[in-house]
Amino acid sequence: MKKSVQKLFKGLLIATVTLLCGFGICAIFFNLFGTLTANEMKIFVALDVIILLTVGGIFYYIDEKKAKNKIKAFFSKQDKEEYITKGKNILETEIRKRKLSFNDVLNNDTIAKITKDLKLRDLDDIYLSVGSLRFTAGYIINLTKEDKHDVEDALFERKIITPKINYKSDILVEGTPNIMVNIAKCCMPIKGDDIIGYITKDKGISIHKKTCQNIPLNKERIVNVSWNLSSTNYYYTNIYVTVNDETENLVNIITEIGKKGSLVKSCNTKEIDNKTVHILNIRIKDKDELESIMKSIRKIHNVTSVKEELWK
Repeated sequence: MKKSVQKLFKGLLIATVTLLCGFGICAIFFNLFGTLTANEMKIFVALDVIILLTVGGIFYYIDEKKAKNKIKAFFSKQDKEEYITKGKNILETEIRKRKLSFNDVLNNDTIAKITKDLKLRDLDDIYLSVGSLRFTAGYIINLTKEDKHDVEDALFERKIITPKINYKSDILVEGTPNIMVNIAKCCMPIKGDDIIGYITKDKGISIHKKTCQNIPLNKERIVNVSWNLSSTNYYYTNIYVTVNDETENLVNIITEIGKKGSLVKSCNTKEIDNKTVHILNIRIKDKDELESIMKSIRKIHNVTSVKEELWK
């Protein structure tokens, strides 16, 4: 949202400078200052402002269009065909696994029903939705069944394949609102981190911290992303706690995290550069909560450092 506002102001600024220059040149050339009445001058200025807002909006729209086209360019025809082939194989495998007939599952009637229910175009679009992980093969098959029990199965399956943390609603991707996103496991960004998106072939947009050392160097695949601040989801991230006393401090660290209302999902202890480091995967709401937890852990006796990233 912040970047969108910045782009809008950028467009308005460019339009303002251009139109003011044009206004000044026209006024001097046609001697408007001496021939127009006060009311006529007000009308002239009002028209100038309307043109200004229109031109600024056009600049904003063009910028957004470029961002959207940048994403679409990487999901090329070749990528689409790969997803279609992949989806067809997945669907055929699931049909065989359930000992069903392919013609019973996918015929003119069922294809029409699926495309209508899911707002898809044709059979290839169905394969594409499965291959790109938009829908599971089981969900597609269950949609072709008509009795109440099977409909409930379909609804249940759709429910369980929806992740508890819906990163798609948490991340705003410049240029398109409907694209799969995933949080990169290498840096595990959380709300409040400065983030960047990288276009992948199989997982949509991969979200990294801007400081992540694993971001590929291909700048053409980089897109601007931002956090949806209205989201209330939880996130999982790692913290690295270096200590002098391994046993005693681990108990104190976990206790302190619990006091802050957070959860420890897992803990692993390693010797790194002759130092004992506890690697804790914790559940938190945002960057502020993480910093509060880290601040409390630093006060524990024999804790020498607490970091979000091991290489810092």
